[in-house]
Amino acid sequence: MEKILTLTCSALILASFLWAEPTKQDLDALQSKAKEKEEELKKIKEEENKINRELSNLEKKRLAAQQLMNKLEHDMSLVEQRKITTANKKEALERSLPVWEDSLQKEAEYYIVSNLDSSKYFDSDDLKGAILMDRALHHKSAFVVELKKENKIAVDQIGVFEARNKKLQEENEKIEEQRSMITKDFQKRRVDLNTTKKKYDSAKAELDEINKSAKEMMSLLTAAEEKRKKEAIKQAKAKGESQAPKTAPQIDISKNSLPAPVSGTVISKFGKEYNKDLNTWIFRDGIKLSAKKGETVYSVAEGSVIYAGSFRSYGNVVIINHGHGFFTIYGYLNRIDVENGDTVGARTPIGIVGMDNQQGSMGTGRTALYFEVRQGTTAVDPELWLK
Repeated sequence: MEKILTLTCSALILASFLWAEPTKQDLDALQSKAKEKEEELKKIKEEENKINRELSNLEKKRLAAQQLMNKLEHDMSLVEQRKITTANKKEALERSLPVWEDSLQKEAEYYIVSNLDSSKYFDSDDLKGAILMDRALHHKSAFVVELKKENKIAVDQIGVFEARNKKLQEENEKIEEQRSMITKDFQKRRVDLNTTKKKYDSAKAELDEINKSAKEMMSLLTAAEEKRKKEAIKQAKAKGESQAPKTAPQIDISKNSLPAPVSGTVISKFGKEYNKDLNTWIFRDGIKLSAKKGETVYSVAEGSVIYAGSFRSYGNVVIINHGHGFFTIYGYLNRIDVENGDTVGARTPIGIVGMDNQQGSMGTGRTALYFEVRQGTTAVDPELWLK
C-alpha cells in the first residue's frame, strides 16, 4: 500500500508542478508489484480452494458420523425392545413355574400314596388310570423342565442384550465425541475460509489500485518522454548539437545530515517487509516514526510546499520540494500548518502528528509520523539521510 500511495502522490506532484519526470524504473516497480500481487492472489485462491475441499471432506465425515449414530440408536432401540419382550417372557415363566412345580409335586405325592398297597390288585380300569396318571406326571415333569430351560435362556438373553446395549452406548458416545470434534473443525475452517475470502478481496482491491496507478504512471511517463524529446530537439537545434545532455535528480546534501522531523524512534523501516496477514512481502517507500500526541512536525530542510492536504489512507500530507529533484513527504498529520506555495526553512513547524490508522496489519494504531525522502520519483531510505 505504501508503494501505491507514495507513487500516486509522486504522480500528483508531476502532473501539478512538473518538478521532475517519472522514470521507467517507477513503472517497472509498479508492474513488478502488480505481478507480486497477482501471485499473492493466486496463493490466496489456492488456500481458499484447499479450505473448501477440507470443508467438503469434514461435511462428509459429519454426515457419516450422523448416519452411524442413527444406526446405533436404531440398533439400541431394537435391542431394548427385544430385551423388554424377553423380560416379559421371563416374568411370565417365573410366575407360572412355581404353579406347575407345585401341581406336579401334589399329583406325584397322591400317585405314590394311592398305590402303596393296592398296586397288585389293580383291575383294568385302575391300571388304565394309573398309566394315564403316570404319563400326565411325566409330561408335566418334562414341561416344568422346559419352563426352567426357557427361563434360563431368557435370563441369558437379557444379559446379552444388556451387554450389547452397553457396547452400543459406548460406541454412540465415541461417535458423538468424534462428531463434536468434526463440527468444531468444520466451524474453524469456515472461519478460516471467511478470513481468506476477506484477504482475497483486500488483495484484489489493492491489485486494482496498483494497476490503475501503473496506467496513470504510463500516461505520465509517455507525456514526460515526449516533453524530453521535444526539449532535447529544441536545445540541440539551438546549440547545433545532435542531442541534449541527460540530467538526473540529485540530493545535494551529505548523508546523515538532516534533522529528524519528530523526536521519536523508527517503528517501521524502509524497504522490504513481510506482511503475515497477507502472507507476502511488501515494499515500504518510507519510514514510520513514533511521536508523542500533539507533537510538532518540522521540515528537515529549506524548500517550498508543493502539496498540503488529505491523501487517501495517509491522512493529511505535506510535500516539500527542496530543489534539484530532492523531495520530502510527511504523512499522518493531525493538523497542517502550511499551505501550497509556502517557503520553509530547516526546522520550520509544518503541522502536528496524528494517528497511523491504516487498515489491518499495514497500520500501527499509534501516534506516528510517516516520512519519505525522494530523489526525483525514486524513494530512498530516509535513515541514510537523517542524523
